[in-house]
Amino acid sequence: MRSVLGIILVAGVLGVAGAWLADHPGELRLVWQGWELRSSVGALLLGIGILIALVVILQRAWLWLQHGPGRLVAGRRSGRRDRGFGIVGQGLVAVAAGDAPAARRLARRAQADLGEAPLTLLLEAQSAQLAGDEGAAQAAYQRMLEKPETELFALRSLATQAGKAGDTEHALEIARRARNLRPDAPWALVAVADLALQAGRWAEAGPALADAVRHKALGRSDGDRRRAVARLAEAQTEHQAGRRAEALAHARDAHKLAPGLVPATALLADLLREDGKAKEAARAIADTWRLGPHPDLARASAAGTTDPLERLRIIERLALTHADHPETRLAVAAAAIAAGLWGEARRQLAPLLLDAPGARACRLMAEIEEREKGAAGEARGWLVRVAEAPAATAWTCAVCGAAAPAWTPLCPACGAFDGLAWRAPGRGRGALSDPARRP
Repeated sequence: MRSVLGIILVAGVLGVAGAWLADHPGELRLVWQGWELRSSVGALLLGIGILIALVVILQRAWLWLQHGPGRLVAGRRSGRRDRGFGIVGQGLVAVAAGDAPAARRLARRAQADLGEAPLTLLLEAQSAQLAGDEGAAQAAYQRMLEKPETELFALRSLATQAGKAGDTEHALEIARRARNLRPDAPWALVAVADLALQAGRWAEAGPALADAVRHKALGRSDGDRRRAVARLAEAQTEHQAGRRAEALAHARDAHKLAPGLVPATALLADLLREDGKAKEAARAIADTWRLGPHPDLARASAAGTTDPLERLRIIERLALTHADHPETRLAVAAAAIAAGLWGEARRQLAPLLLDAPGARACRLMAEIEEREKGAAGEARGWLVRVAEAPAATAWTCAVCGAAAPAWTPLCPACGAFDGLAWRAPGRGRGALSDPARRP
């Protein structure tokens, strides 16, 4: 509105001035070096206006010649950039939709407009992975390593690729590089810890896990469980090598971090008893038994004596907690059989034989019949029922479902870390819902 009013005002002023000059034309004379120039005031002003207009036009033309071509090129580049980003957006939508051919075609078009910009490299890598071309994806991620803004993402993707390919050592090396680049990146902290665990690098895994917990990349309970398993693995290695002091220290750490980790408690109790610290060993076993009975704890509690009656008394004291638990009844029954107390053994097993007796209970009943009465026929009957009984609890991998003869930090079948739990063998379930409660 103001510009329109300004134009009207200027036009009015010029009209009034023109009318006034028409009524008062006047005359101008210019004499110079014998030359004489005569003109009206209006004609002179018109000439001056034309001259000014020509100067302005020439100035604008000169400025355009200086900057115009560059602006045209910049405009074309801006248009290509905008078009390229639009194509990248379409490509990422195609990736999300699982349309690999369209995603790869759009990646090539985007690269033609944008070159090797971070987003085009990302689209190229993801479209190649979607198409199953891991080599092309890896090449794109390698080029992304050269750009600071995409280096961390490329490292994460390359580490994931190496892990899926089973190259744990290479994946660990990449994760270390990512952690050094960004010491506070949560995924890098967790990746270094987890890959060190999968590679069996227990000494490296412990500090890495502590660092991840400190930066809150891992929860305290989850981090403590993993650290406990790593410490137990170190304790087992030291024990096998004959370094008892180091094994004892690591076993103590593992028991402190995860009191419910049965193998750690059992090893700690054995080492303490060898050092003449039977009371401390008994306290450790009792603490873990309260969290859940286990046959390895029963064995460790009575390992210090060869007298069957004394072994029974020790296990009975332990069995005051969780007295009706199946593992408690089985442990007391086995000790009673060893002591020749057939009635106590039958009393403990009776509730376990009501519906579908398990294999371990059937074996104990066969032993009772054979040793107490010499009833071979009845013993054979119980042994037949062993084959029909549900699978006995054992160290079973929660990932692949395979049973192992003894606990190990890595599943012997699939290599899963901390996958073994005390349960009946069966199909793998991926992971336990609450790792802190694994025995």
